[in-house]
Parts: sequence; C-alpha cells; structure tokens
Amino acid sequence: MPHTLNQSAWLEAALLVGFCIFLTRKYLPTAVAVLVVLIRFAIPIAYFQYYFRGAWIGIDANTYANGGAKLLTSGYNVFTVLFTASGFRFAQVVAGDRIKIGPFLWNLLWFSLFGIRICVPVLANVAATLVAGFFLYRIVILCGGRPFYAKVMAAAMLLHPMMICYSSFADLKDSLVLCLLLMMLYYLLLLARRFSLRSILWLAVISLVLTSVRYYAALPVVVAFGLWLTISEQKLQKIWLVPVAVVGAAAVARLIHLSARSSEVLRDLQPQQILYGIGHFLLTPRPWELGRNVGFLYPAMVLHWIGLPFAVLGAVALWRSSRTARLLLVYAVELTILYALSANALGQYRERYQFYFVFVWAQAHGVWLLWRLLRKLPLRGRPKVSPAATHAIADQVAL
Repeated sequence: MPHTLNQSAWLEAALLVGFCIFLTRKYLPTAVAVLVVLIRFAIPIAYFQYYFRGAWIGIDANTYANGGAKLLTSGYNVFTVLFTASGFRFAQVVAGDRIKIGPFLWNLLWFSLFGIRICVPVLANVAATLVAGFFLYRIVILCGGRPFYAKVMAAAMLLHPMMICYSSFADLKDSLVLCLLLMMLYYLLLLARRFSLRSILWLAVISLVLTSVRYYAALPVVVAFGLWLTISEQKLQKIWLVPVAVVGAAAVARLIHLSARSSEVLRDLQPQQILYGIGHFLLTPRPWELGRNVGFLYPAMVLHWIGLPFAVLGAVALWRSSRTARLLLVYAVELTILYALSANALGQYRERYQFYFVFVWAQAHGVWLLWRLLRKLPLRGRPKVSPAATHAIADQVAL
C-alpha cells in the first residue's frame, strides 16, 4: 500500500487543512489556529513523504487499513455498509466482530475520499484531534474557565507531544475515540445543566458510534457521570438524570456483551494487583526502555514523566475549584483503576491516550498556577519600590 500522497491527494489534503483552519478559528485566534493546524499536518506529511518507517505502523494499524481497503475494493462504501444487509455482514466478517466495525468504516470513508494510502487515515486522525480541541474548549468554558484560559488549555492539548505522537505516525483509532469521548462528555455536561432532547439524541448517536470503535469506551463515561451526580451538591435538583444514566449504562453494557472480546476482558481481571497495576499503567512505557516499534513515543513519555508533579497539582486545584471539572477527574480515576485491574496492564498504556486530555488539562493548569504564583513573587535581590517612588526617581533623573 503506498504511503505518500499523489498529485490529486495533495489537493484534497489542502482542502482538509483549510477546513481544519476554519474549525480551529472558532476556538483559537486566527494566527494561532493557522500555526497549530500547519504544525499538526506538517508532521505526518513530512514523515510519510520523507522519513517513513514501517516498524511504527503496528498490527492494529495494518488491520484497520487493510480492512478498509478490502471494503472499498469489494465495491462497498460507508452508505452501503450501514444501510444494506449484505454490506453490514461483510463489514462484520472483515472486522471479525459483530460490533467493532467503526475503525474499518473510518478507513473506508477516508480511502473513498483520498485513495488507498497509508497516510490518509493518519491525516484524518489529526483532523479528529483538532475537532477534539474544540470540544475541550467548550468543556473548559462549562467548567467555569474564561475564554482566554480555555484557549490556552485547548492549544496545550493540541500541541502536547503525546497527542502529536499518537495521531501522526500510525493509523490508530485512539484519536477518533478521544474525539468521540470529548463530544460525549460535553453533551452530558449540557444535559446536566438543562434537559434537552437534542443532547439526548446526540448522546445516543455518539454512544453508538463510540461503541463500534472501542466497544466498552462509552460505559465508563456513563458510570463516571452517575458517580459525579452522587457527589455533586446539586444532585437533588438533577435527580431525574439518575434513571437516564442507568438506562444509558444498561444499553451500552448490552452492546458490550455482543462483542466477541467481552468474556476475554472479564477473564483478564486481577483485583489483587491493583496498586501494582496503577503504577505501571501511569508510568509505562519508561522513556529509557522504548523499543524500536514505539520509538516515536520518546519525547511524549519524557514530558509525561516531567509533567506528573504539575498534573497532580493541577488535578487537586481543579477538584477544589470546579464541581463540573470533577466529572472529568472522576472519569480519569475510574479508567485508571479499571485498566490497572487488567492482567494486561503492562500493555495497556495506549489506552491511556483516550483520557489523556484530562492529564494535559491538569498538567497545563498546574503550570498555569505556578506561573501566576511566580509572577506575584518579587525577584530575589531586587528591592521593592512602590510606583510613587519609581515616578519620583524618574523625575529626579529627568531633572
């Protein structure tokens, strides 16, 4: 399968970049939006055009790309797969699962637009992270953040090395999962503020799509929402949301049960290793132990380790300052515990990416707090001079 863009694909890529600039301008200043979008797209394009390394693709990426290509070359498109019985059955055969056909349809969609090339779904993943940035911006606003602060947090997520690494070098589904999760959290927060049939419909569609991409991903969000309601001081005013959360969790659990891997995951649970699993899930892979196949994660993991103290500081501050932000923190803690319970905890670090936006926000918030604190402290060795004294000295010098 070719890994570079041909002449016609360049034009389509330019249109995609233009669309992303238009979208990103909705939550970032124009100059910043253009710079961020160009950086995000320049990295994968330069990699696939000049520095492509097949070892970084991975088994999952190959599976999704080959499956999407097989669907396209067999004469199917997204519409015929979703709305014809034969197309849907064929997609299930290609995916090897009754539920998890989402990544294959994602590849099919972009192969239909750009042609069958390895780099095409990667560019789509970059676009998905830019859409995710929009929803993070809106979530920060809902949590009480001012527009400038929300823009800084969104830009921090888009330019974080972990976000860049996972979306720029391999055709992984994690960026799409990240985008869908942020959309789901956003509409849950809207629903918590005011009942809206529109929000419920959006949540139903997003949950269905998310379950088809990562079959269990929607359930922890619904559970975290229920936990958040129970610890919220406004839970009595929002008591009607509890049955909504229960029904949603039951529906998602039923979809999970239909997946071929549900029993396999249950067998992997090992509660006795919870503390060991949490440590490894949060700290692996260690930067000095990265192998050839995941070498692209080196800068991301270095910053991950450096940023841990800031993330802890920021998480504590967010918990204390915003009841709404607690939903995201509850969700992150819940997923950390769930993955730590797995016997496969050492190989689950990729799953951390789906809620890494919480870590990035906490990390950036911790840096933000430290920066504001340092601005208030006088520089060592510099005498404190009042503004009036400063003007008096200036007048003397002028004379």
